[in-house]
Amino acid sequence: MLPFIIVSIITAIVLLGFNWFFSRKRSPMRYILPMIVVLISIALIFISFVIGEWEGMGIGLYGFAIFIGAALSLIITAFISSAKDLKKSLRNKA
Repeated sequence: MLPFIIVSIITAIVLLGFNWFFSRKRSPMRYILPMIVVLISIALIFISFVIGEWEGMGIGLYGFAIFIGAALSLIITAFISSAKDLKKSLRNKA
């Protein structure tokens, strides 16, 4: 259970770091990179079904952990971006 949590946290931290770097440039990569990682993790989960047995279960677990970290990173990035835009629009109104 602990490696699952560690992989999820490390994935989220690394992706949030990349998103922070790309958000300063207002690049669309801040959304594309976590989506790519989500797709890779889904591919790992499907591959785990093909492999089967205990090895497949381990690969599936790591794929799911990466999926959780990437999805969490994407949600946090979208929330922060929309909050910044809302804050900016409220300042322009006043």
